[in-house]
Amino acid sequence: MLQHSLLLLLQLSLLVLLPVVLTQSTPEEYTCYAEDEYPYLFFSSKTAYQYIYDKKPQVIPHCKPVQIWMLARHGTRYPRKKEIQKMKDLLTLRAQVLKNFERRDVEKRFCEKDLTNLNKWNYNLTDDLDNQLTFQGHDDLLFLAKRMRSKFPILNDAAGFSPEQIQNHFQLRYTNTPRTKDSAEAFVEGLFGGRQVNMPPPIENDPLIKSYGNCSTWEHEVDSETNKREVTLFEEGPLMKGVISSISQRLGFNYNLSLDKIDLMYEMCRYEKAWHLQTLPAWCAAFSKRELKVLEYYNDLNYYYKAGYGNTLNQKLACPLVKDMFDKFSKTATLRDPTLTDIGALGSFYFSHTTMILLLLTRLDIAHDKVPLDHDNFATQNKRLWRTSLIDPFAANLAAVFYKCTQGEENQIAFYLNEHIVDYPGCNVGLCPWPFIESKFKSVVKSETCNLDFCFNGSTGLSPTLGSLILGLMILLISRLKG
Repeated sequence: MLQHSLLLLLQLSLLVLLPVVLTQSTPEEYTCYAEDEYPYLFFSSKTAYQYIYDKKPQVIPHCKPVQIWMLARHGTRYPRKKEIQKMKDLLTLRAQVLKNFERRDVEKRFCEKDLTNLNKWNYNLTDDLDNQLTFQGHDDLLFLAKRMRSKFPILNDAAGFSPEQIQNHFQLRYTNTPRTKDSAEAFVEGLFGGRQVNMPPPIENDPLIKSYGNCSTWEHEVDSETNKREVTLFEEGPLMKGVISSISQRLGFNYNLSLDKIDLMYEMCRYEKAWHLQTLPAWCAAFSKRELKVLEYYNDLNYYYKAGYGNTLNQKLACPLVKDMFDKFSKTATLRDPTLTDIGALGSFYFSHTTMILLLLTRLDIAHDKVPLDHDNFATQNKRLWRTSLIDPFAANLAAVFYKCTQGEENQIAFYLNEHIVDYPGCNVGLCPWPFIESKFKSVVKSETCNLDFCFNGSTGLSPTLGSLILGLMILLISRLKG
């Protein structure tokens, strides 16, 4: 009886320990990326938009779109200057990998084609490309606009507008960066057929479309060790250690590479895949599909706490943006058979960044998982909604379209995320009655609470104006006491 119990205990122990041992030390099977007909394409926020957008859009019967509001992320870009300089280290790493495979005692887990591609790989990035939009990035937005024109008649009609009509009926806004400016211009080119359109100058740290840019309270919060705890635990956990070990062995090293080195290869892999859609980037061969899924989750986890549901402060930052949409639609909801003059802004198109896209989705309660992402549930989150590859690729966009319908509720809203209609909770296959949206957000967008005052309150709870007033009174009181 005792022997049977001990045997059962041993079996249970092996079931528990075996996965941990495997993730820590066992390399994955031999792979050949160059021969993979279906390579992994999901690289978190650096995923190519062409792999994500809806290529079979749905038509909403008995409804006419009358107003469109959209926030878009810039298109595919080059790395930051700091990244460009750091990526030069890949030349040294490449030389080490090639040298590793000259040794006869190295077990081959890297096919000859992948090795040849790595040998042919060239590094030609220069500092002047710092964060600039790529040719692919320009096309991301150009063709997005053209597709929207074909889907929504009001945009197609606008192609014949005069410059004055465009200025009166379209709001265009971008952050103060070259990549968002160039993205906005590419979108306008696609929307208005290449005609010259004057856009207002950008606002530094625009409080509407880059609200996080001047919010010290949020910056301190997201950079805190507490907020980064789950990401840190994942970095230091057995799953990530297993990935590092497996990649290191595949590349012929008899020691583990640093996470920084792994990250350099991963960045080069996903950038090049987004720049050149038809190619198989040399550095992607360093990773198995499972390892890419782990790294994708690692990025998702980071964004979940930085700009998603992992921190309640994140919802506040996007509130002014939701209010902007809500106020425009509230006016349209009061109109029957509205004219151009009645509606005012037929289209509001804003161009920003990853963080703002994710903050907006969080405020709108889109891609909200019932079970929070954490360091320990990768295995059970393979169907997670918060998957940045799908919700925030390059050129990600969230469009809200106001419809006037002849059947059912007259005023309806549909949200489109990367051109996919969002199956919004409480709505009918993505079509939301305006009264439902109004009741959901009316209390949220009240001016007294939907603002950025909290960004400047800090621990004192004082607004900048009130704080300055109190400080001034104190100085005056002290000076009089001295006098």
